[in-house]
Amino acid sequence: MKPIYAIIIAILTALFFLGCGEDKTKQEYTARVDNSYLLKNEVELRVPDSSPARSEYIRNWVETELLYLEGIDNDILDNDDYQYLIEKSRRELVKSLWLNKFFNGKNISFTQKELETYYSNNTDAFKALSDGFYVNMISFTDESRAAKFRNTLIESNWDKASKAYINDSSIVEIVNGRFLYLTGIYEGTLLRIIESLNENEVSLVIPSTNLKYYVIQMLKKIKKGEKPPFNAIIAEVERLFIEDKKRSILDEYMKELYSKYEIEIRK
Repeated sequence: MKPIYAIIIAILTALFFLGCGEDKTKQEYTARVDNSYLLKNEVELRVPDSSPARSEYIRNWVETELLYLEGIDNDILDNDDYQYLIEKSRRELVKSLWLNKFFNGKNISFTQKELETYYSNNTDAFKALSDGFYVNMISFTDESRAAKFRNTLIESNWDKASKAYINDSSIVEIVNGRFLYLTGIYEGTLLRIIESLNENEVSLVIPSTNLKYYVIQMLKKIKKGEKPPFNAIIAEVERLFIEDKKRSILDEYMKELYSKYEIEIRK
């Protein structure tokens, strides 16, 4: 999180608790520091499961409130740095909220052809940062079902096999043509088997430590610096395409704003 946004959140949190203290006394709370209350449902929302994490969250909240009160007692609100940060935070917050609203009103549409052209024209943007694999992959909770799927795959092809098992309740995930970075595969057994596969080869059923059973078909091994196939990274292509579109829209909008407002820059 950027420092400026951390400051904004801290300020808004402090103001919220300061202004709503009386209402919160009527609700069930987990902690209180003078007139500031940490509601039980807020803690459950932020840290729903872990007891150690919940204790840490409460401790951090209490310490923040204590230091906030000490800052108030020592005239931090009158400090020039505080006033500067408040004004800077206010402007950054308004800017961020307005840009979100501005872009929400823009319909950025595109065709498959446009994405393919963007992919072709921006080779450097899509080069693999490390070695990886272009694979089809499926995982099951039932080993026997995984074995039957593998047999179907070998006798036909990936599309036919995956369609035949699409409603199988033991399937955890089906991955059709995805690029996986070598460094992103954390389970040793899975990584070793993937590395050993040749192009178009189908793995044996691979048991994993998370009680899943994988079947993997190697489509292509990608070396660092090579560009993965379009279908393997289409989500990334779409993300960068939209970012570029937004950048162009913003550039045009800024030209309008330069004409709308009086600007003077002194050197």
